Amino acid sequence: MYRIKDNLMDEATVVAILSRKVVINRNGVNEYLELREEEAPQRPGHKRNRKRRHRRTSSSLGKGIKKTGPGSWKIDREEIDKTLSNLNNIAMQARIVPSFKNGEANGFKLFAIRPGSVYSKLGIQNGDIIHKINGYAMNSPDKALEIYQKLKSARNVEIEVTRRGKSKKLSYTIE
Repeated sequence: MYRIKDNLMDEATVVAILSRKVVINRNGVNEYLELREEEAPQRPGHKRNRKRRHRRTSSSLGKGIKKTGPGSWKIDREEIDKTLSNLNNIAMQARIVPSFKNGEANGFKLFAIRPGSVYSKLGIQNGDIIHKINGYAMNSPDKALEIYQKLKSARNVEIEVTRRGKSKKLSYTIE
């Protein structure tokens, strides 16, 4: 068992531990160890049901979000309260992993965003890297939790992202 900041065979240090990936730093370079499941071998004559099951996102989340223009949205305060009170559901709507540039954390990358999820309703797209929220750098899980606490009472939220290599700002007004 390893923890963040533990040494691995005197060669690397554990930087982050995610559900299916571990980030290590070896000689100043971050590397990823990824867990992949192998498909079980099929028995001869056995046909596997190939239908994919999709979990439905909560249909009630995101109803209070309205796009008001390019890069801007209006969100009902009740929507914020409802969404932030159900973090488990939010976590299931996209994969979020730390993003690194030149060996340093520079934000969080989102991918596998489910259609109709809160993220898609907020204009966040697959591959977006969130760098700052209301000017606060998103460079660690601790910082993300600190920002989360501040969002509960915010009236305006501005997110700085990189999308396909270009900087973009997304603005939200909370009423």
